[in-house]
Amino acid sequence: MKIEAQNICLVRVSSIGDVVNTIPFFSRLRKGYPDAHISWVIEPKSYPVLENNPEIDEIIVFPRNNWVKGLRSFIRQLHKRKYDLALDLHRILKSGLITLGTGAKYRVGFDFKRSREFNWLFTNLKIPPGDSQMHVVEQYHEYADFLELPPWYGKWRFYFTEEEKSMAKKNYDQLSGQAVMVNIGASEDAKLWFPDRFAHLIEALEGDLKLSVILVGGKSKRELEMGREIKENCGLEYLDRVGSFNLRELMAVMSGCKLMISSDTGPMHLSSAMGVPTIGLFGAQSPRKTAPYNYQDYVIYKNLSCSPCFKKSCWWRKRRCMREITVDDVLTQVERVMSKRI
Repeated sequence: MKIEAQNICLVRVSSIGDVVNTIPFFSRLRKGYPDAHISWVIEPKSYPVLENNPEIDEIIVFPRNNWVKGLRSFIRQLHKRKYDLALDLHRILKSGLITLGTGAKYRVGFDFKRSREFNWLFTNLKIPPGDSQMHVVEQYHEYADFLELPPWYGKWRFYFTEEEKSMAKKNYDQLSGQAVMVNIGASEDAKLWFPDRFAHLIEALEGDLKLSVILVGGKSKRELEMGREIKENCGLEYLDRVGSFNLRELMAVMSGCKLMISSDTGPMHLSSAMGVPTIGLFGAQSPRKTAPYNYQDYVIYKNLSCSPCFKKSCWWRKRRCMREITVDDVLTQVERVMSKRI
């Protein structure tokens, strides 16, 4: 369905990985509407992913921490922009209210079964029903096909400043071999691997494979503690950057790595989008839906009877799905990746 529009609002707030996986849709949207003014509503934590992107006319930051109280004021500001077309790719109550609040004549959303929290009530055009467990990038392509947007040629684009590139180079200069980023963090306990295994993995990467590890993670108490445990259990030196980078710095360093090893989290999707071969460690979540898109065949997933359970924590089985992933499993994939890059 081709819709005439000069002022478009894309609503995809939420997590870093979700925003990364929406970029291919945005690329098709820009090609389909080269002269339109396109705004993207996003939450603060994901803003750095889109920062400096010249194809986005306006990035509108939604006040996530106070969204109920601030929603009315936020919607008033959106309404003043007089949008022709609003696109809800988030499909929950919050995004539905934002989409409705744009006042756009055409408000496009997902079909009833792929919407949650009554989101379908706030859009007046629905894309055809589809598989809710298909990879999210492919679901967004269905959305783009419904709008008759031009095809996508498989490239994400990120834009770095000279200062960010220089900072990344300073980190590479401290390494003796090819850079491998190992990300220990995740937003949920159920997605986490184990410090002792990360330590043994680093020893194998640095000692046996002569690769140079950059260990990264967030600034949360949980991830900083994991970083300390890894250092205590690892017998070899590596570049410890746990809690050191902001998201832009992490992205800049990541862009020059030869390999990424990570649990299912935002940096995993970023590295895949940048063309860095990515080994994803999956347990509670479904790799069919959220694997690193460009490297889905590198995922390590044990497919136990209880997984994917989509739970945030696992007190009963003590993360058996992640515990089943061994250091040797990861090294097998590392050797597979590196053999293709020689």
